[in-house]
Amino acid sequence: RQTAGEFAEQFNLHLFPQTWVTDIDAEARVVKSQNNQWQYDKLVLATGASAFVPPVPGRELMLTLNSQ
Repeated sequence: RQTAGEFAEQFNLHLFPQTWVTDIDAEARVVKSQNNQWQYDKLVLATGASAFVPPVPGRELMLTLNSQ
């Protein structure tokens, strides 16, 4: 099982956990927080959740992400 940090490193992603986003300018491709702003090529906005792996055959092969 991979952590979110390991997954991000493997796929060259930048994670900003616990970051309060104040604005997203999709046309300019900029995300802003109170103290920072970042340009992006592709954006995934994850607002939080708990992973649920259903009790089905093959569940040991499923991948979930977490912030650990």
